Amino acid sequence: MSHWLNDTDSWLEIFKRKLGVTHRDLYVYLDHCIEKSTLEFIDVQACALTACRAVGYPVFTAAIEKNMEQSQEKAAAAIAASMCFLNSTWINYLESINENHQFLSEPHHVLTPNGGVSEIKFNMYCLSACVVYGSRHEILRHIEFLKNHISQDQINDIVRIAAVISAAIKAQV
Repeated sequence: MSHWLNDTDSWLEIFKRKLGVTHRDLYVYLDHCIEKSTLEFIDVQACALTACRAVGYPVFTAAIEKNMEQSQEKAAAAIAASMCFLNSTWINYLESINENHQFLSEPHHVLTPNGGVSEIKFNMYCLSACVVYGSRHEILRHIEFLKNHISQDQINDIVRIAAVISAAIKAQV
């Protein structure tokens, strides 16, 4: 992995400092998930950023954005987090009223601007947000699309990154 892991100003180091020794297990898991990820570095950052935006914690969001050079990934993370919140809320509503709405059975199509990244990357970022929001239907929808484009290990990495970022933030709040 590149030099960013050793940079004391990296977002990962900021997260770890905030967690401190109180949350040692989470600290170690965060380090492991990020270091061992099979995703490209920019996608690790964008999935983490999407999860931060989905949880709504501006301190960690700003730390990740500061370290990201590509503005397309930043924009895509913001769009993915907000779009997935909208879809998750709507689907939870439909499921709560037992509405068999056509939307739930439609094939997956990204109909919103994706911030200039590929449909594959955008779906990766959406999966990260959906893990935080806990929308089973949306998680399965993005996995169904992604399994034809990326490896199962990469899908697992996205889910692990979103879960550990969300847990790290919740440990701070």
